[in-house]
Amino acid sequence: MKGRVRAFEWSTVPGDIQHFVSKGQFFLTPDREYVVHAVSVYNAVSFLLVINDIDTPVFVPAWVFEATNQVLDDDWVCSLVLGHGVDLVLGPPFVASNLEAYNRVVDQEPAVVALLFQRNNSLGSCSD
Repeated sequence: MKGRVRAFEWSTVPGDIQHFVSKGQFFLTPDREYVVHAVSVYNAVSFLLVINDIDTPVFVPAWVFEATNQVLDDDWVCSLVLGHGVDLVLGPPFVASNLEAYNRVVDQEPAVVALLFQRNNSLGSCSD
């Protein structure tokens, strides 16, 4: 799965996702395509897991992206109603098998970050 960052004005960001994106902490390039490593729904907002321009895995509101390739990887699994506001996680097992796996990504645990970089490199990273 891949998505291209939409060019948008910060004043157009919908209210329900404004507190999930910050102009000074965005680190994604408009019109650039990124590999999507997982999808989540947290507090009724859909997110895509990408590796940003400063090589940090981050969940970014899906509103920021246009889907360019909607094909899911063969190893993806789906977990539902995980608790703590997480209603869905779809991705490889080391991200989406349960709430603990999801939290390891959110907490940037080094072993999980390493797996994401391996995956990113094998899937072709992103394009300019």
